[in-house]
Amino acid sequence: MAVVDYDPIAVLSNRAPPDHTRICKHTQASFSSRRMKILEPFIWRRCEALVDGMRVRGAPAEFVGAIAHPLPGETIFRFIGFPETDDKDFKDWTTNRLAFTWGEATDAEQIDIARKMLAYWKYCVAFVKHRHLEPADDLTSELLAAHTAASEDLSYREVVSVVYGLPFAGHEIVSNLLSNGLINLLSTPGHWAEICKDPGLIPNAVEEV
Repeated sequence: MAVVDYDPIAVLSNRAPPDHTRICKHTQASFSSRRMKILEPFIWRRCEALVDGMRVRGAPAEFVGAIAHPLPGETIFRFIGFPETDDKDFKDWTTNRLAFTWGEATDAEQIDIARKMLAYWKYCVAFVKHRHLEPADDLTSELLAAHTAASEDLSYREVVSVVYGLPFAGHEIVSNLLSNGLINLLSTPGHWAEICKDPGLIPNAVEEV
């Protein structure tokens, strides 16, 4: 990670105000109701496909590998604008970042994770450069448009660093949320049955988790 071309900068969770506020303003703008409506059909389709695949494989079901890990990753990748053809690499590159930062990874594991982080960073640099030349309807293009409109308010390097950081925040952490949510529901007698009977309880259940 000491190579000269690995140079992401702090942008959101590890950047203090007022810079955090400045950058977050542009990132939050992309989490619009329009963007969520675009993503919702994709999320439904993937949920159904992943659940169907889990059912076909039969019991016992391994929830993390079947649903909790792939779904958040694929969702955040589509949100950023990454092509589905590279999903396998993305999932490999953005897994175990928590272990690298806060876990007890061995030296060999740390080296492996660091290599993946570097590979992913280089991908992000190339992808943002591509989107700068060929904008699309995605988060990356919106951030680049904000940079073009006011480069002093959002730098190009900050755009690349946001794209680099979001999957770490939106993938492994959300996978843990889904998994811990299921554990909580199944380990508390009656809760799972209540939610199956009344799906209207789901928003409050998610909030509690």
